[in-house]
Amino acid sequence: MSKTTSYFNFTKGKAAQFLKQRRNLKFKGINNVEIQEIEDISISNIDIRDGYHFFNDGETEYLAFYFKESYYMYWKSNKLMKKLSNPKFPKFHTIVCETRLEYSGFVFSTSMPVNVYDKSFHENHENCYLKLCGNCKSGIWNNFDDIILSYIEEHDNLSYQGKGSYKGYLRLWPQVSRAYRESKEWRCEECSVELISKENRMHLHVHHVNSNIRDNRRDNFQSLCVLCHYLKHPKKIKGIVIYELEEFISEFQQNLSPLKIKQFEDLIS
Repeated sequence: MSKTTSYFNFTKGKAAQFLKQRRNLKFKGINNVEIQEIEDISISNIDIRDGYHFFNDGETEYLAFYFKESYYMYWKSNKLMKKLSNPKFPKFHTIVCETRLEYSGFVFSTSMPVNVYDKSFHENHENCYLKLCGNCKSGIWNNFDDIILSYIEEHDNLSYQGKGSYKGYLRLWPQVSRAYRESKEWRCEECSVELISKENRMHLHVHHVNSNIRDNRRDNFQSLCVLCHYLKHPKKIKGIVIYELEEFISEFQQNLSPLKIKQFEDLIS
């Protein structure tokens, strides 16, 4: 039903290796940064609230959408039709709309892109960004990220983490954070460094401008690289965070603001 891919482990990075060899430091209890890719969710694992679909993995909650994973993309299965026309991809759905009630065979997912199988020519189409169903459209929604960010602004009955590293944050926070960063094309809004590749996305955070983690309006968000974010919280720049930032600066120095780097160096000098 789901797969978890680990893209970064600080304990195996260059800075950590230096600390182990030169400073004789040991790292215990430092978790990998993981990105959940959840797909092919059965309807039996879906909760419906306010007409929306949710998947719950025990700690984190996800807003889900559904679509036809197998679909006839052409009216006729012949080579001429394929040559003369463009494939017709299925739409994705977010609420219990007329299409959901009329048809069956849907699967659920929590993020785009998705893979779709063309039943006309028996071909797989990977990394597809589907369009929203006309019956589901509302307001200014253009894509699934818009829907996620609009949902948390428009609803009050949201649940929050009661423990762990995300205590006080929305249970939807990992998905909300990803949606906002993607809406900013995986760029830092202060220094403009681009961190779009999957292995680099963990270096991009979402900052609450007014420091209230329960104020989840888009106007209160900033997409910030790890350096710009920690500079908003200078008291946290100590211990192992210093080495994490030094490694980040070493890798991305040409794309970072010299002023920000100077601020960091002044803080640790």
